[in-house]
Amino acid sequence: MTRSKTQQGLLRLLFLVVDSVRDLAPIVAVVAFFQLVVLQQTTANLGGIVVGLLFDLIGLTFFLVSLEQALFPLGKLMVKQLTDLVFIHGASAAGSIVENVRRHDFFWVYLFAAAIKAD
Repeated sequence: MTRSKTQQGLLRLLFLVVDSVRDLAPIVAVVAFFQLVVLQQTTANLGGIVVGLLFDLIGLTFFLVSLEQALFPLGKLMVKQLTDLVFIHGASAAGSIVENVRRHDFFWVYLFAAAIKAD
């Protein structure tokens, strides 16, 4: 059974909402623990806090959607282009297989990774 693009998009959005909840849960747990156990006080405006958490959840979800649709494909394209042997060795590598690829041939990849502070 194939899904339409709308169904696929909504399913992906649902997965991102679940990911966002999973990301926010430890933060909420620490703040709630501190508020209830350490300070031993209840919150004065619980409704406002819940609304704020929902806005955080929505914002984080849409931020992740924008990253997946814009930034991640751009990064994949840059990696593909920077590791292309034609880019590394010039047009002479277009018709042949380069057998002696060395580590320092990928200087541009290392420079790109350092520029974005990749781990």
